[in-house]
Amino acid sequence: MRKKVLTKFNLHFRYTEAAKLMGDMLRKQPIKPEERLIKWSEFVAEFKTLDNLIPYGNQLNFIVYYCIDVILFLAFMIVFVLSIIFCISRCLLNFCCRKLKTLLSEKEKVN
Repeated sequence: MRKKVLTKFNLHFRYTEAAKLMGDMLRKQPIKPEERLIKWSEFVAEFKTLDNLIPYGNQLNFIVYYCIDVILFLAFMIVFVLSIIFCISRCLLNFCCRKLKTLLSEKEKVN
């Protein structure tokens, strides 16, 4: 069974071409992994602490990291603006209704 799967996998042209390409890429890396390890080890040995490589996000608290303060502020502003729009529209509607009532009452008095 295992042999069948391996032969089917090897016979498939796309997989073999992709595997060859990946192998070539790994062999022809600009900087070999061993060299990179040696360079970083020397760098760490020379400068000891690497505080400048620690992301600033590690120092943020939960609220600031997830922008909860900004989200709450925006939600408050949306609710505030919507409530002002609601109050203004209610006042305008009351004003229009009063005008309409007075016009209707005057019309009834005339009739």
